[in-house]
Amino acid sequence: MSKINLLATRNQIKIRKAMSKRSIRQVKAAVANGHTNGKVSAPPLALPTEFISYHDAHFIKAVEHLLKIDNTLYDSVVQGPFERFKKKEADPVANDLGYYFSKIIDGIISQQISGKAAASIKKKVTDHFQQAGGELTQYRLVAEEDATVMRGLGLSARKVQYTKDIARAFIEEEDSLLEFFFECSEEELFKKMIAWKGIGPWSVTMFSVFSLNKMDCFTVLDLGVVRGASKYLQARPELLAELKDEVAQLEKTKKKKAKKQAVSSNKKWIAVDEQIIERLAERFQPYRTALMVMFWRIGSVDLQVLES
Repeated sequence: MSKINLLATRNQIKIRKAMSKRSIRQVKAAVANGHTNGKVSAPPLALPTEFISYHDAHFIKAVEHLLKIDNTLYDSVVQGPFERFKKKEADPVANDLGYYFSKIIDGIISQQISGKAAASIKKKVTDHFQQAGGELTQYRLVAEEDATVMRGLGLSARKVQYTKDIARAFIEEEDSLLEFFFECSEEELFKKMIAWKGIGPWSVTMFSVFSLNKMDCFTVLDLGVVRGASKYLQARPELLAELKDEVAQLEKTKKKKAKKQAVSSNKKWIAVDEQIIERLAERFQPYRTALMVMFWRIGSVDLQVLES
């Protein structure tokens, strides 16, 4: 382990210890006052100084909002740092349109194959464009490359078509696309990206969270989110019952049949209806990303694997 990694690990351990000592005291106090059950009914708990100083300010604001809605999540929040939302210096590549192109293409390459296979193909594709005098971020080179050559790098014919079509879309909109990514709403982002073949709703949400760092993203198309949300609600039966009633009333108003409840093969948890989870997430707007991240943590999802 390098000195830098060793230092980072030691810092994380210190943060966890400092968080845990404070969280035990504060959570006990919160429980004594009665938990919020998903509604604002108790003052939010103060985050440890170490936690605040370690994380990005936007993420801290989102977490504080999360705890304002339900302070019983405090212990789960401060059990350790969220590496993906670590405070960092401004990244110059974030102002490069090609950076976002490469992130989208990474997602397409990874579709329906193992992580190991995806990493191998990504390396071949990246090495190829570097040898051609460019980078994968240079979407013009990708648009102009021969499809047969790209097939030889391990991409399926369909993924080659998706990649080249998106490269052409970036070329057509390169004067306005970067600003669009920075300023767009989640709804606007979905509308644009879903129109690109090869991009589905889950991919848009992951791009929004991990590339654009938007703080009001949420999806029930992710098993980790459903697992975490289901565990969260199973521990709060009154809230679950309340949400079921709300959804039932909405369905009655809309005169639609409710979806059947999915059942997990894992006996430790039963998947809660997607509509109920979405209804729950609405209570945490406009910072649903923090809730989704917490559900990933509760559901034991490795964010580094998810991001890659």
